Amino acid sequence: MPPNIAIIGAGPAGTLLARLLSLSSIPFTLYESDPSPNYRSQGGTLDLHTSTGLLALKRADLFEEFLKCARYDGDHLQITDHRLKIFMKNVGAENKDGGGVKQARPEIDRKQLRRILTESVPADRIVWGAKVKALEREKREGTWRVVFEEGGKAEPTPQGRGFTLVVGADGAFSKVRSSVLSATRPEYAGVGVFDMAIPDAEHTAPEVYKVVNRGNIFAHREGVRLALQQLGDGSIGVYALFRTERTDWAEKQGYDTRNLEEVKRRLLGSGGLLDGWADLLRMAVRNCEGTVTVRSLFQLPVGFRWEHVPGVTLIGDAAHLMTPYAGEGVNVALEDAMRLAQRIVDAVRGNGSGRVVADVLDNAVREYEGEMWVRAEKVARLTDELTKLWMFTPGTPGSVVAKTAALHLKFHTSPMMQPFAAVGPHAWVMWKNLTGW
Repeated sequence: MPPNIAIIGAGPAGTLLARLLSLSSIPFTLYESDPSPNYRSQGGTLDLHTSTGLLALKRADLFEEFLKCARYDGDHLQITDHRLKIFMKNVGAENKDGGGVKQARPEIDRKQLRRILTESVPADRIVWGAKVKALEREKREGTWRVVFEEGGKAEPTPQGRGFTLVVGADGAFSKVRSSVLSATRPEYAGVGVFDMAIPDAEHTAPEVYKVVNRGNIFAHREGVRLALQQLGDGSIGVYALFRTERTDWAEKQGYDTRNLEEVKRRLLGSGGLLDGWADLLRMAVRNCEGTVTVRSLFQLPVGFRWEHVPGVTLIGDAAHLMTPYAGEGVNVALEDAMRLAQRIVDAVRGNGSGRVVADVLDNAVREYEGEMWVRAEKVARLTDELTKLWMFTPGTPGSVVAKTAALHLKFHTSPMMQPFAAVGPHAWVMWKNLTGW
């Protein structure tokens, strides 16, 4: 019989997997707890990489749709201290009126990416508002049933079968992971976030808009980062990240952290996180409007793995939750979906007539997990090192710029070139300090 697959979670990884399976006519049902695609804030912007995220979109025949929303002028980057002294700057590629060279890592807003992916999946294969509680094993058949918080279970197929494979793409606190695969819970990374935005920044905050230059500013003081990020809708995302030991920090502040005006007053006031920061950075916070979202950053342990269970696996954050400091999370997630889909398709086609024996599919999933664990551990280690450098190292940013640049270069270069990648950024910083450039 052909496999019957349940995908839990309609984030980037889950929807891309669904898209790829649908292109190969492999049956699946996608369950998502959100009542609709646009129900909640989707956060900031993403840059997709050539060999991972962009390749996955090409395999899914979605690259042309992606290009309609992609921004190729978003690679302007400044890393500064809290007084806007620049420690590293990438001026970006000019691309006005079709001129210049387009960057290899175009950016797209999370919300736009989710729309593209979701709309590419047949609507009758997505069940919205389905909050998963746990999985149950059908012992006689060796298949799985999905149990929901509201009561009830996923309907079996017309043949009465459960799911041959359940793929957990349900994020940081995955129910698929916790109910079947592992008792390991995400660890608190020690970082809290205020997520705000300046709407129509070109007109409401022109000075800030000009300095951001359609890209990103990451301003630092020890234990604090203020990130300004151009978004595709014309707004600028403003994210205050800070070191805090408590996971419940938002409830312990002594004020309403859901009230934007109160948050701004506390951040900018005497003794606040942004007291003494550059006027332009403080102006960015003052110009924020609308709502504020509070977040705490979590991560799974570097090298996290689970004992294989037939018929269940994970992709994306459910498999390897990371903080955003390496900018690799969504790329790894999309690569997960691409590689798992290919394994499933090969298992089905390799068995003839679109039919698959359970252990053939299980072997394919085992192979996916083995290569994913190795690939994800490398990224998770980079991310963990960068988080510690940026948020937990004295003298930030000056003390860590060369180290972080070396880590990025080492990650993206071949083993033969890695010694040069490690030395180059330190030499550049020394030259910059000597010349005053």
